[in-house]
Amino acid sequence: MPLEPSIPKELVKAIQAGRCVAFVGSGFSGAAGFPTWASLLRDLAARPEAEKIRPQIEARLKDKTSQGKDYSGFDRLLEAINDLTNPVMRYRSLLAGKRLLWVDPRWEMNLRRTALYFDMREGHEVLDLVRSAEEALERLAAVAENERAYDLVVCFWGDESGQESPQPQAVALLGEMRSRGIGVPVIVFAEREVFQKRKRQALELGALGCYYRWESLLRAIRMALDPESETA
Repeated sequence: MPLEPSIPKELVKAIQAGRCVAFVGSGFSGAAGFPTWASLLRDLAARPEAEKIRPQIEARLKDKTSQGKDYSGFDRLLEAINDLTNPVMRYRSLLAGKRLLWVDPRWEMNLRRTALYFDMREGHEVLDLVRSAEEALERLAAVAENERAYDLVVCFWGDESGQESPQPQAVALLGEMRSRGIGVPVIVFAEREVFQKRKRQALELGALGCYYRWESLLRAIRMALDPESETA
């Protein structure tokens, strides 16, 4: 049985920090559809102008260094490095077993930007999607009685169409959660144009944070679920 590759922690940290340059063989690009060294030689040997050197090319193709080797160990090594350093894979690993409530009237549009980071396959979902504070409160009450609680709530501030809402949904949700004693942490995201004005209000209402950039939102979700992940 093949041994699982052991990846040095220093290498993982260097890749994550962008301080690593990989020198790999020509076969590395095969998965992307580019030709391998052997296929390049075969193409070259098939050309009429290569007639004089064809014997040398064919001999090279028959050489034991070109054929008959098992590269599965190298493939497993690359897969292991990818699992440890690929941001999407790391994020999905962090979310495994977690439960998030996503409150957003436009979640179909907004989640297009971040859906890659969330495993949306049937049976693997980590997101419960609702459109309003009322629906969110119903879900929070239901799980408190019958199901495993949520680990985090992510809430869009409200309708930022230019008209001031009497009570934006984030305000309604945070206020009701506080009055009902629901202690699930909440992260708010808002439109860039109103972000500064909303951030202070969200924090005063008990939110962990308020963001408008998607990369900042994803980082905040990661930190809320696993504070140690920033230094891992």
